[in-house]
Amino acid sequence: MAVRSQIARTLSEKIKRGIRRARKAGKQIGAHGRHLAALHRAEAMARALPLLPIVEEFRSGGATYRDMVRQLNARGAATPSGAGRWHVKTLQRLVERARDADPLLHRSAAAVRQAQDLQRLHREARARTDALIARTRSLVQDLRGPLPTPLAAPAERPAQTDFSPP
Repeated sequence: MAVRSQIARTLSEKIKRGIRRARKAGKQIGAHGRHLAALHRAEAMARALPLLPIVEEFRSGGATYRDMVRQLNARGAATPSGAGRWHVKTLQRLVERARDADPLLHRSAAAVRQAQDLQRLHREARARTDALIARTRSLVQDLRGPLPTPLAAPAERPAQTDFSPP
């Protein structure tokens, strides 16, 4: 057992020395891994983007993640990997990935929902206002009763041109 630990220690020391030499020489350590990670993130985002409208549809309806997962599995919708079933964590990662990739996308969707809510509220307020105006006109008509016929205009007096006292 002692021999194996000794071999592991010497191997570890050699690797550490090699990494230090490479860094001193100006080599970038882990570049391939970072490149692959960026490539995988881009692929995951490309798979996730077509699914975002479905998620937004559910979210606008006020559905929870669990409700969304049930509905996605019931529909038989493909997961971002293209296989398997939906899970809450899969959906949360999808939404998080979309938010991280394009914060404006999330904010613009929220702004659209807010604008739609404001339009709905405006229509409701306009309908209530129109109903109040109609009711007010009806009440005014009831209070006035039938409008009287206009009175005849008084007869015109002749203009007095003589300024002498009567």
